[in-house]
Amino acid sequence: MATIQQLVGRWRLVESKGFDEYMKEVGVGMALRKVGAMAKPDCIITSDGKTLSIKTESTLKTTQFSCKLGEKFEETTADGRKTQTVCNFTDGALVQHQEWDGKESTITRKLEDGKLVVIANINGSHLESFCRHWAKTMYVILIAILGEVSTIISFAIVNERVGFIDAIALCCSPTWLLSTGLILLIRGISEPETFVDKCFAKK
Repeated sequence: MATIQQLVGRWRLVESKGFDEYMKEVGVGMALRKVGAMAKPDCIITSDGKTLSIKTESTLKTTQFSCKLGEKFEETTADGRKTQTVCNFTDGALVQHQEWDGKESTITRKLEDGKLVVIANINGSHLESFCRHWAKTMYVILIAILGEVSTIISFAIVNERVGFIDAIALCCSPTWLLSTGLILLIRGISEPETFVDKCFAKK
């Protein structure tokens, strides 16, 4: 069972299901829903053992709240709602319960297969999001770069196109490292659902 410390870190959204239906039920207008659906926010969770903080960063807007587990507080959501919110850590999951204008919503964050899974419910509408740990994503991209290096060296040795030393020199050149690293980094950020999943599968 996960601990709250295992949820700590920067998490990048890679996939979301049911966003429009959930936000419509919450009361968000169509224009704002369309804009929000294009965002790929980072969720940054921190905890010092007493206080929990959750920060949501995107190019559109950044929001943050801090609280003590089990204590109700006023939260201002990204869409401007003022909610009475309480957070608890139960059965390995962080549960955030919001109340406003006679409505209630529950947001659950938990770990599944190394991903942060965020499930939000309101009146039967269901939003499910999947997030990758940012540091681990950078790690698998680095592993992918090393994989490219080993592939080129192996090709050079097997086919005798260039010498072993020349192949290593090519892979260690600043130009090659920079271009390969940028390509893999862009793929990892812009196509996380495919590229990063493949990298994790190879680990």
